[in-house]
Amino acid sequence: PSFGLAPLTVSRCQDQKTRHLKNHIVLCGYGTAGQDLAAALKAENIPFVVVDMNPQNVHKARATGLRVLYGDAMNERVLKEVRVEKAKAIVISFGDSSSIAEIVRAVRRMNPEIMIVLRTRFERDVAWMYELGADVVVMEELEVSLELTRTILGHLGTNATILKAHLDRIRARKEFLVEQSILKRL
Repeated sequence: PSFGLAPLTVSRCQDQKTRHLKNHIVLCGYGTAGQDLAAALKAENIPFVVVDMNPQNVHKARATGLRVLYGDAMNERVLKEVRVEKAKAIVISFGDSSSIAEIVRAVRRMNPEIMIVLRTRFERDVAWMYELGADVVVMEELEVSLELTRTILGHLGTNATILKAHLDRIRARKEFLVEQSILKRL
């Protein structure tokens, strides 16, 4: 297939230090979630490299002095450039499920031991992502459900114990999905 054929041309990593990376984090996507994570990693002096296909995001990351590669993380050449085979973890911070699936497959082939953390928009994709090999799946729908429930019921003065029960019910749904996915892997 033609997945991941975006050119690796425009730029290798800004400072060409990727060849020395190991035990680092590969951050795919420098949108809002990626920027927040990158700021935390930078503040904690955790080595990482950003991969993004959006030229504006790449420019923004470079402007803050980050190590960044313009490219498509579905492309194995890009994953090799950021030394995914030596990385401790990869975080996929955008929500396109078909792209995420291709990245997870490629990363698992290249580094079976790496921790894969990803974001998915929909509950229906959680089990599938775990089955592909993700270690942690952050589901937007779950996070929105938790925050909306907490905010509205909190604003209305709902008893803390009752509010906690509602939040626990929402979390239990995700735990069930995760458990089902893990059992399918065994």
